[in-house]
This record gives sequence, structure tokens and C-alpha cells, in this order.
Amino acid sequence: GLEVTPPTGALPARPTSVSVNLGDGPQVRKLATDTPAGAPIRIALHPRVTDRIELSIATWNTVLDRTALGFVQQQTPGLADVRVLGPDYPAPAPGDRPITIDCAHGPTIAVAGRIVHTTITATAEELLTGATVPAQVCRIDAPGSATPAPESDAVALPAGHVDVTVTPTPLFSVDELHLNRTDITPHPLSAPPGTRLLVLPLSTNVGWRATTADGHTLTPMVVDGWEQAWMVPAAAHGPITVAFPIDRWYRLAIFGGLLLLIPLFALAIPRPRRASRGPARAVLPPELEGTGAQADSALPGDSAPRTWHSRVPAMVALACATFLISGPVAIALTAAGLLARWWFPGRTRRVLVAVAGIGVALSAAALSTGPWRSPDGYMGGSLWVQFPALAAIVALGICALPQRRSR
Repeated sequence: GLEVTPPTGALPARPTSVSVNLGDGPQVRKLATDTPAGAPIRIALHPRVTDRIELSIATWNTVLDRTALGFVQQQTPGLADVRVLGPDYPAPAPGDRPITIDCAHGPTIAVAGRIVHTTITATAEELLTGATVPAQVCRIDAPGSATPAPESDAVALPAGHVDVTVTPTPLFSVDELHLNRTDITPHPLSAPPGTRLLVLPLSTNVGWRATTADGHTLTPMVVDGWEQAWMVPAAAHGPITVAFPIDRWYRLAIFGGLLLLIPLFALAIPRPRRASRGPARAVLPPELEGTGAQADSALPGDSAPRTWHSRVPAMVALACATFLISGPVAIALTAAGLLARWWFPGRTRRVLVAVAGIGVALSAAALSTGPWRSPDGYMGGSLWVQFPALAAIVALGICALPQRRSR
């Protein structure tokens, strides 16, 4: 038979049945669900002499996890240990034997726009029990090896704010991350005797303000690399007020945005259309001009709704909007689209619809290869994502312009 050990924690998902193939067909066996986590479970099999055992997980408990993008993803199942039972089977391997996970299968670190791989070396017992094991950064020029990087091969961080993201793998999850500064030497903090330190267990921000009871503003500083703190002089007495003044404008902007919903609702209320006075006039579409076709006169007040009432202000507004989105490149695309719409109105309309659809599809396909917090890097700022999306927006804006009046 076999002795299988279910996972000791919530991940991977716990199997409920397994399939064992000794060469004479699969044998499906259910696993006891009331067995404690990490306790071995023995399953009986039909005896057979074989040199190959195929073990697969048939069913398991569903475990859902939320990804960095906010999507719910089903987690894969797994087993902690598998042992073969039999009179002539050798004893299991010792639990203190080292096992090395190469850089291609260790957790990855995204820092300063670069992807850094890690390698893990631990004993079989540590991996079996789910103990916390250290991971070491791999060499930058050899991400597929299992050789840790030397201390001299450090990742240079740019000045200012740097985003650091650790991506787990199906084998490991990350508990802690330590960043060591190698280019600075710590200096002792000098302060007058009796100076105290007020620490706020929140992230440091230039918007924090701390004042004493007499209105004196305290000197800010950073503690432990991220906490906001202030130096309190020895002569300061009474309560200290901590505030975040710039938060007022943020809350005011939210409240003002809610007030803008009132005119938006008013514009969304349907109103009866006024019937036009005077004789009705029929206008041929631009693609039918010069073909000899006759237009049917519409009834008064039955004309199709128009997006904008004036073409020139609409073109100027579209150019300004695209310039704010992408600068000179968007202006060039808009000008090319407007010229094509002017000289070839019939063909351009169909081409613009295709450009809008294909551009969105290409942009979404390129973004899917590197979504936010992807181990291989974020593709949102690449040319293959930005340019097709920009072309689609420009094409959609040109299609929404009113048609040129025929004379």
C-alpha cells in the first residue's frame, strides 16, 4: 500500500481521493477527511510487482485565493509526503538530507523594475513540516541556476520611492522580506539631553504634522525605515496634537465629486424632443454622394440625434483630449485620422471601426502577458500596450464627430 500525508496548512489544497496506477490500471482510493492535518493516511492497494508507481490526485477541497489584480483563483492541491509500504521496500530516506530549489522555481522579487530570482536550500524535514526556510538571491546573470549571488552582486536601488513586490510560487509563500543597505554607514543621532521620541506606527509621509500644546511644530523623522516619528524637546509639556492637514482637501474632493452626481442625474432624465418647424430636408450620407441616389425626406422632428452640434469645436476638443493623454504622438494620430476622414469619408468610417476594435484587442492581449505584479514584469507601460490603446481611443473619438454637411 501507500502512506500519504496531507498538507499541514491551508495550502496546497487538501486532496480527498487519489488514483494509483501500478501498471494494471488506476486504483482510486478515498482519503479520510477527519484525519488531522499532517497525519499520515494509509491506503490499501491490490498487490503487484512493479518498478513504477503513478500517483495522481483525483479530487480535492476547493481553496480560493485572491490574486494581486483582485481576481479569485483556485489553488492547486498537493501532498506533504508519500511512502511505499511493503516487506522488501527499503527504509525511507533520512529527513535531514538537503534539498535545493533552483532559481527558476523559487519566489521572485520585483524591485526597481527588475526581476530577481531566489533559491532555497532546506532539509526534507523542514519542507515536510512547512517550517520557515530562508531564500537567497540568485546571481543576476544566471537566473536559471541554483547558485546564490555574492554580497557584491547587490541590486542598486534608485533614489526616491521604490516599489518592492514579492511573488510566491505554487511551492512556497513568503512570510518576511529583509532589505539590507550596503552603501551607508549608520550614524548616531545627536539630540539635547532629555529629548524624547514620539513614534506613530504608521507609514512616514510629509503630510504628517505634530504640534505641542503651545503651538510649536515638532521635528519629523523616520524610525525603523518606515514609521513616522518626531523629536519631542525636554521642555515640551502637555498634550501633543498629531494631524494630517492635506487630508482635508482629499475629503473635500470626494465630497465635491459626489455633488457632481446631482447635475449628472438631471442630464440623464429623458426630456421630450421639440418638433422642428418648416419643411423637412433630406441629406445623403457622404458615401452616397455623386451616385445619383435619392434621399427620402424625413418627417419633421424625426431626424437622427447628433453627437455634437458643431464640427470644428468637436475637433479641437478631441485634439486637446488626445494631447493630454499621450502628447505629440496622439496629436499626430488625430491629425492623420481627421485628414483621412476629410478626403475619404466613406472608407475611413469603416477603417476607424476596425482600428478601434483591433487596437483594444491588441492592447488587452499584450497586457495579459505581463499584468500588474507579474513575476516577469509589468507590461502596462510598453509600446505594445499603449500605442494600440491610443489608436483605438483616437479612432473612437473621430467616429463620434458629426458628419460633414454636403453642399
